[in-house]
Amino acid sequence: MSNKQKNDNIHTVKIQQTYWVKDTSEEKMLALGAVQLGKVVEQVDYYDTDLYDLAVTEMWLSKMGREWKLIVGKGTQNNSQDPPKGKVQTSHLRTQKFNSVGGKNQTSKTSNSKTLESQKKVSINDQNENEETVDNERNGIKALTCYALEQEKEIIAFLSQVLHVQGETNNMTMEVFLQVAGIQRYATISNVTQETFRLTNDYTIQLKTEGTTTKKTAVVLLDVDIENVAQGFQRLEQLAKELDLQLQSV
Repeated sequence: MSNKQKNDNIHTVKIQQTYWVKDTSEEKMLALGAVQLGKVVEQVDYYDTDLYDLAVTEMWLSKMGREWKLIVGKGTQNNSQDPPKGKVQTSHLRTQKFNSVGGKNQTSKTSNSKTLESQKKVSINDQNENEETVDNERNGIKALTCYALEQEKEIIAFLSQVLHVQGETNNMTMEVFLQVAGIQRYATISNVTQETFRLTNDYTIQLKTEGTTTKKTAVVLLDVDIENVAQGFQRLEQLAKELDLQLQSV
């Protein structure tokens, strides 16, 4: 049997390992000739009133694609604003500087400028949230750092109560409600959540960033003959050393 015929009968499989990316990893990867194949960009729009009524009461309204989210902090909870029954999300907001605010009338919010600056330091885009079912009557809800509402009707009902919006809002769309409540977009943030690279010798590397964390994950993939899987993982291990990648523990 010829070598060509023998090779045609050997099946290939895709193996992969997941690593933490260090500060030097991307530079070393590019130095080895990695070519970018594509990237995924996530755009999030943030909304508030001219006087930042939501931020000063620890609430953050955002929209990603067609999905709305209202994060409610402890300050609002302490004012007896409980989440509705059903599915909510708990979250621990990370602190970071938020400098992308614009499009506001600066003279209309002088009295709130100091409060706004302190509120900017609170991250409003924590995607790493754990879902759980919570009932209004349970005392445990008071211990939540914050929770998130993701249904438009729930968001409208909640904001109507907090902002004291007059009139019937049950049948309003989100766009109409925003106009009635005086809420408008004030910032847009674009985050690269995934980049895909091709490296020589058939390596594919996916760099992923989740939420607001700056810590990246690298998924390294390699096609190998089914008879050489063990050697394939050895090659991944060697590449990880060259790129200064840290293997994630299971």
